[in-house]
Amino acid sequence: MIETGLDEAEADSRIEGLVMELRSRRVPFLWWVRPSSRPTDLDQRLTRLGLVPAPPWPAMLLQIDRLVAPPAVPGLEIRRVTDTRAYRDYEAVYAPILSTSTDFTAMLAEASEHIGFASDAPEVHYVGYIDDEPVATVSLITAGGAAGIYNVATVVATLQASTMGRPVYERLGFEFVCDFVPYRSE
Repeated sequence: MIETGLDEAEADSRIEGLVMELRSRRVPFLWWVRPSSRPTDLDQRLTRLGLVPAPPWPAMLLQIDRLVAPPAVPGLEIRRVTDTRAYRDYEAVYAPILSTSTDFTAMLAEASEHIGFASDAPEVHYVGYIDDEPVATVSLITAGGAAGIYNVATVVATLQASTMGRPVYERLGFEFVCDFVPYRSE
């Protein structure tokens, strides 16, 4: 789960139901806990169900007016994913680099196609092309007045937030906001 916002009264049954469903599929999964997660004791509820916290991932913040324009890359064209065909180009770049399994790749594709590719969708994907070949990806997810950047990948290198990466982001001007803690299945 990426975001959890459950009422206190229904939380236990909904959380337990989803955990049981995911376990019945016999695939590993993560459930992210962050400051906005509801109920506020989600971490304790997940632990009671046998999920184990993994090392936290730092959430970083950079004010938009502090962004620095990157240098131009000759021949690079960035296109927004607007249909399933373009999503396949996106998947061809990110999946070999970032996906944990073919099941995870399929689940993410199904979720993305369900959300859709409309201009006002809360999840937007981009593909970078050089000479019409897909070479880079990034996703933008907007919620709660903030924008999250995910699935940053290139066919040459990849960047993903981690505790080790925190100093790098800080040198670029990002500020630490909070930790996201993934709870993993056993």
